[in-house]
Amino acid sequence: MIYKLLILLSLTFSAFAQTANIKDIPLDGDTTISVTKNKNSGDEYTISEGSAEISGDPAILLVDARKNWKKACDEWKQETKALNKDNQILAISCNKSNCEKNSITETVCNSNGTYKIKTKIK
Repeated sequence: MIYKLLILLSLTFSAFAQTANIKDIPLDGDTTISVTKNKNSGDEYTISEGSAEISGDPAILLVDARKNWKKACDEWKQETKALNKDNQILAISCNKSNCEKNSITETVCNSNGTYKIKTKIK
């Protein structure tokens, strides 16, 4: 049983091990060997967060006011994504709506939408 386990472990580790042939490197003087994978392009980015007030059109019924808010939320997301030519948006959310009566007969739904974007700085 232990013999089988040792063989299995040695096969597993040998599958992950990779070798590199290094030839024609002078042995005199200082030598530095560097191995890199997925070379970085040198670009640097910063993460920015922000918010926007999202407000739907007023409606008499609460159900209609929520539909208007949902429409305003979808439009805000589409506009924000349209400005995102380099696919820099990491997260975007309209968050939860808050519906209140703004007059005796009309209800309006609002929320504070948030977004997180990656901006190239170098």
